[in-house]
Amino acid sequence: MSLLQIILTRGGIILKKYMALFSFTLILITGVMFIGKFIKPKVLDVETICIVPQVWEEFITCSGKIEYSEGEKIFVNSPSIVSNLFVKVGDKVSKGDILANVCPVKNPDILPPTCSMKEIENNSDLKEVYSNFVKNKHIDNKINENKNTLTSSESEEILAPINGIVSSINTETNSLASGSLPVLAISKDESFKIKLSINESKVSEIKIGQKVIITGVGFKDKTYDGHVEKISNEAKQTINLTGTETTVDVIVNIDSKNEDNDIKPGFTAKCKIITNQVKDIPILPYKSVKQDDKGEEYVYKYNKGLAEKIYVKTGKEYDDGFEVLSGISLGEVIIDNPDLVFDKAWIKRARKEGSQGAR
Repeated sequence: MSLLQIILTRGGIILKKYMALFSFTLILITGVMFIGKFIKPKVLDVETICIVPQVWEEFITCSGKIEYSEGEKIFVNSPSIVSNLFVKVGDKVSKGDILANVCPVKNPDILPPTCSMKEIENNSDLKEVYSNFVKNKHIDNKINENKNTLTSSESEEILAPINGIVSSINTETNSLASGSLPVLAISKDESFKIKLSINESKVSEIKIGQKVIITGVGFKDKTYDGHVEKISNEAKQTINLTGTETTVDVIVNIDSKNEDNDIKPGFTAKCKIITNQVKDIPILPYKSVKQDDKGEEYVYKYNKGLAEKIYVKTGKEYDDGFEVLSGISLGEVIIDNPDLVFDKAWIKRARKEGSQGAR
């Protein structure tokens, strides 16, 4: 065999070896790429929330009726019979306006301590005298053996002491005004109050001055601010559909000006009394917190594309979540919908994270 033939033979063998190696490498790379396509880990789409500082409120809700605020109460100087009443609730009055005429009782000792129309009906002497008063607007009948008349024939005028609105009337024409209760009350301006009945189990949380957020179906979706003005010193029994309830009256004053006249006496108002505010605490949404077989709570934190299982300790419950005592800090990002998530799972945020909030 010549030298040329030897060289060509060996060269062909080497070439075949390189061609086989190249083919094997190509097949191996293609196989790896093909297999990798099927064994690529599944990436879960998740929603995330960034835990940011919030102000969290504890509150009590209750409903009541809107009334005029009482600016000044008006009493009679002595027990009297109201001969004329010239105003009604809601009337605007000016200082010095005549609100009513009364005839003072000359001998109040003949009246029961708390004389009422019912007591007049049950007392034949008073009933006869009162009937004559109604007919004649003055009394000259004799009440007893000493021939004392019940009232003076001269009437007195009750005048408005301030400018304002008549907010309440506790009497009527031809009725008795004892002097122990106000005959009328005048609000200094168009300010309003709300009378609430708070259950005895909740009233200890309420303090004078606490902020109140006021809403109502008659307010055209508007919200008004108020504050707790007064807490009654006595409890009372209230009958409702479920039985008897012990409640305490709480008066809320409406601070916002009613420039649009949406607030009207008699409307029902829903009051949210802020009893406590807590600042800068992390809150976890209820649905983001899970429990293991031992009852220990945990969440999944977003960590560079992976879900990281973190055990947490929770505290108080708010409207939309738990207070976090340990495990998660402010600024960390957690998975809000962890039902299909597991530890070390590949995850992708489906939307831009927002901040957690609860009211």
